[in-house]
Amino acid sequence: PRQISQPKDTFHFKQVNTIKSNLATYSTGHLNKKHKIEQRNRTSKTEQQTIVLKLNPELGALETDLCIDYLCSPLAHHFAILWASVGNTVPACFWVLYFLLRDSEALEAVRQEVLEVLRLSGGKFSPEEDLTLSREQLDSMVLLESSISEGLRLSSVSTNIRVSQEDFSLRLNEERSASVRKGDMIALYPQSMHMDPDIYQDPQSFRYDRFVQDGRVKTDFYKSGQKLKFFLMPFGSGASMCPGRYFAVNEIKQFLSLVLLYLDLDLQPGQNRVSLDYSRAGLGILLPDADVRFHYRLRAASQSPAE
Repeated sequence: PRQISQPKDTFHFKQVNTIKSNLATYSTGHLNKKHKIEQRNRTSKTEQQTIVLKLNPELGALETDLCIDYLCSPLAHHFAILWASVGNTVPACFWVLYFLLRDSEALEAVRQEVLEVLRLSGGKFSPEEDLTLSREQLDSMVLLESSISEGLRLSSVSTNIRVSQEDFSLRLNEERSASVRKGDMIALYPQSMHMDPDIYQDPQSFRYDRFVQDGRVKTDFYKSGQKLKFFLMPFGSGASMCPGRYFAVNEIKQFLSLVLLYLDLDLQPGQNRVSLDYSRAGLGILLPDADVRFHYRLRAASQSPAE
């Protein structure tokens, strides 16, 4: 609802992106000119605050201190980059590949799409040579993108948090509503929508082409006859939506394209189907609750599969 936002004593969502942008500019520009915030034992707290406030005059005391901590802690910054690059993309890659391996039709359709994209762009694939995929090539892989979206729909359990700025009544359906007080914290759980049979037919099943319509990415999904603005929310929504979502999807596309081109894979028979491990629910993509054994071999190789 319109009246919901972040609490006053934390960053506002839009402010976070502005701060990050300013800090990035500051880091690459001013820091290189030696106008940087030194370690705390070399620069006073007042001097640190002065520099940050020049960049972000709208900040309060808490936000200013957090910015200082951000600049003065390369370890924290590098850890954040590490988490963003692998924390959710690795399990996302696992689930999409796992679902494809369980569906031979989907696996072959996606593989043929990748090969066709290469052919139409004048490229040629050889298992003996390295391959580089362009952004344009990745963007044209609609079946692969649909498979990724479907994998994210089934495995993402992020929670969107909002805090009400005023009292209001939240309408749940035609018969029910909930009273929300100013200051109440509200948690939105997108997976309840991802598994809604009114939005997604047979929602428990993996359908690699669920997000494709007439050869294009499908964006028309409805609930009770009303078109949904947010029908898939693995990256959140609104001003707080993950700014690295395009990078993440392209990272997953690159990995899956290369795996499908260079390798033949199949699941080892006799295994139980793995399920989601909910121990990290609310933090993005869930991990599997068991290991998966599979065979793989280079597509050009003649030897038996390696395990």
